[in-house]
Amino acid sequence: EWYKKKCSYLRNTWMDFVGADTPVNKTNDDDAREFYRVRSRHLKTKSVLRHEITIVNSIYTDLLVPKGYCLRKLRMPKTTITKRDRSRRTDTFTIEEWEVLYKSMQRWTERDEITDERQAQTRYGKTTNKTKILTISQQELEWCRRNVLREFILISANLGTRPVSELLNVKRKDVNITKTKFKDWYVEGNDEWRLTCDVFIDSRKTGERMVNGIAGRFFTRLMEFYESQGITLEPDDYMFIDLCERKKGQQIDRFVLNRLFTELMHYAGLTRIKFTPYHLRHFYITQRLMNGVDVVLLSENAGNTPQVLLQSYSHIKTKLATQELNKVRKRSSREELGIDF
Repeated sequence: EWYKKKCSYLRNTWMDFVGADTPVNKTNDDDAREFYRVRSRHLKTKSVLRHEITIVNSIYTDLLVPKGYCLRKLRMPKTTITKRDRSRRTDTFTIEEWEVLYKSMQRWTERDEITDERQAQTRYGKTTNKTKILTISQQELEWCRRNVLREFILISANLGTRPVSELLNVKRKDVNITKTKFKDWYVEGNDEWRLTCDVFIDSRKTGERMVNGIAGRFFTRLMEFYESQGITLEPDDYMFIDLCERKKGQQIDRFVLNRLFTELMHYAGLTRIKFTPYHLRHFYITQRLMNGVDVVLLSENAGNTPQVLLQSYSHIKTKLATQELNKVRKRSSREELGIDF
């Protein structure tokens, strides 16, 4: 998977920068400095820039130099990551944008929203291909995929897992749904029963862990939708699958998922930034931190260390501290001021 990411990046970013017809032994340090200058202006943080430089350097040191295509790797300018750069998870869904997305999905998944033409947000093969004509079977497939994506979004926003590398690989046997009683500590008799789930995650990045969240209803609704289409999931089946044509029962392709997600964002009018499925994870973590969830418990669920969460989302800590320090408090007696009589 990491190899595919490197090849995709080199093809879409580095090759476009130096030119597809430029031999690798003709690239030089001037190209590296210009690449650093252009990308540093384009990217939001230096952390991403350093990640991109690592990918470029790896292809030179691991492939081109050992094979004799180049004599040495390119000399990129040194990238220094400051404390401000580490606090980078600043762009995600706001509460208002999440409400817009939630309401838009209700309409987007209806059958009459599937037409015989699909306007592409990205090209289909050739640059001129902006419209795709759908057959009746393809319209049915599109409707099924939209319903699967809706549950995928709701589950991801309530579990905080990495959408593609973790949640997409979850199988039926990895999900345990239970009915949990949530006690209201302020109003007696106002307790609430909700469907929670424990999901086993086997991540290449962080290893194995159990993720808990209030997403049992969405998993249950997803399996009921499968059964309405004549499919009953076996323990070793993936949770997110295609339901029509030749890929029936197979894991839904991540490129299809990303394409549908992009089209949904345009449908909902959420174009403030280029939203991706990974922003659902940022939304989950951000809202839990804003609600005062213990960072240790949150880090175990998210598959990060507390230090990484505090560094990546330190802007939330600063915002909460500002609100707390400037909160208007009412004092009814001198005892609350700390005066000892």
